[in-house]
Amino acid sequence: MMIMKNLWRASAPILLHVITPILFALLLSAVVATRPLGAQQTAMQTLIPDSTIERVIALYNRDATTRFTGETRIASGTVLTGDVAALNGPLEIAGHVTGDVVVINGDVRLLQGAVVDGSVTAVGGTVRLDEGARVIGAVMSYRELLRLRAEGQQISHARDVDETAVSTGHDFVFGRTDILLAMRGSYNRVEGLPLAIGPRFTIGSSTPTRLQAIMIYRFANGDGADIDRVGYFLRGDQYITRQLRFEGRVYREISAIEDWDLSAREASLAAFLLHHDYRDHYERRGWSIGAGIRHPAMPLDISVQFRDEKDQSVTPNDPIALMRNGDEWRPEPLVAEGRLQSVSASIDYDSRNDQRDPADGWFIRAFIEKGLGGSLSATEASLLPTLPTVDEFIAARFDIRRYARLTPYSRIALRIIASGSLDGGPLPPQRQQTLGGEGSLPAYPLFAFDCGARRTTVERGREFYPYYGCDRLAIMQLEFQAGFPFARKIVEHVGVGSWLINSVRWAAFIDTGRAWTESDSRNGRAGGSDDFAVDAGLGLRFGPLGIYAAVPLSGSDHKYNVFIRLGPRL
Repeated sequence: MMIMKNLWRASAPILLHVITPILFALLLSAVVATRPLGAQQTAMQTLIPDSTIERVIALYNRDATTRFTGETRIASGTVLTGDVAALNGPLEIAGHVTGDVVVINGDVRLLQGAVVDGSVTAVGGTVRLDEGARVIGAVMSYRELLRLRAEGQQISHARDVDETAVSTGHDFVFGRTDILLAMRGSYNRVEGLPLAIGPRFTIGSSTPTRLQAIMIYRFANGDGADIDRVGYFLRGDQYITRQLRFEGRVYREISAIEDWDLSAREASLAAFLLHHDYRDHYERRGWSIGAGIRHPAMPLDISVQFRDEKDQSVTPNDPIALMRNGDEWRPEPLVAEGRLQSVSASIDYDSRNDQRDPADGWFIRAFIEKGLGGSLSATEASLLPTLPTVDEFIAARFDIRRYARLTPYSRIALRIIASGSLDGGPLPPQRQQTLGGEGSLPAYPLFAFDCGARRTTVERGREFYPYYGCDRLAIMQLEFQAGFPFARKIVEHVGVGSWLINSVRWAAFIDTGRAWTESDSRNGRAGGSDDFAVDAGLGLRFGPLGIYAAVPLSGSDHKYNVFIRLGPRL
């Protein structure tokens, strides 16, 4: 354990200082496959027709199909009778297959002398034929990845996560109109229920124009004026091609300072049911313009944005909670207030097989922001002597996740996050970060590692914490999940309860992380933890519901924490 902590401690600053210029270039080439020598790559289509999706999934699920998972090779001289399906290849064939071959989210290569009597289809991959390889039927390949949900040895198509909104609309010759009703963000102690409603227009098809106007009404009881109950979000997107778009935003909304650790659904339920708000907030008003590139068949999205906004602190109101409704909500932190102009760039790469419950693929998000100036500074020097003007900063966040299916009934997930100031300078509170709580280090209390921000409060009409947290953060999370194949065989033999046992998995995890501030940027703030904190735990998942227990492995306090999560931890 000590070796792992020391290695991670030594490598964390490198993630912030060295990876920044390199990762953006590497991500652009990560989706380009290397062409093997001596192989002929067949023509590739972009999008997968629905008929092809149905066909490959049906072939994979047939009892008579020979199924493989992961990297597989059918050796020379081997004869496989019937259909062959491989999941998350690559698949190399040097032998003879008498039926059809389907590879889902992987490449197929037929070596010299290979023979396939049927067709060869690669979904989310390529088909390559060496000289002397022979395919009797059709050869098809599609670049688009196919998102799947696995239940034992059966798979189903997992559509991308839909927008969390109720909408109704009508198609016209020129496009489509919709009315949307949704919760904007999460139920929280500032807004209560932030209900968003408004129209959305789509004009054109090949290069559409998309316009959206949303009014946000906040149902929390408070002492503010009625206008404080109302926010808005106006959005316009113009596609120049199907890949290139220009975008503009005008907004007034309450934003969470950090939202990477828990989903909006989990944060909402905790606040509404338990009177426990996991997030801190601030208000942003302004506008932004930008451009983005996203190929509809590739899991890569690149965007740049210029933002001009005014930030200000917010106070808790009195939203309803089912438990402890009479208790006071904890204070919000003071943020650096004023005008902020910034430019940012982001790259998202998402090849997960299922966004709701991933078992295979990558998720990589890289974000960098440069403060260009403005008037962003401490609210009042007498209250916040620790924060100078902080509108010229450089901050970045790298969120790298890898999911891998080890067997049909087990999987592993790894997540690494490095975030914070790139130049070592101080960040405004609304760009700071913390660790602790069920979403990051679950054995430790919420905000346990916040560089002393919550040791004291300051008065400004109401109580506030003087700032939010630390300038830098690094965390690594590793989790293993497995089903109960023996129990599954028993219930399938009996014929009852198979739907339940198929959804049950046990989990084991370990997390290590550190949040800190460089000495030159503290200005009276605490420096944060000097070493990495470590915890570990076990859990049991029933479909999307997980019950876990975590215990700290570092520090003097070794109390355990039992908690519930909705959806995957990582």
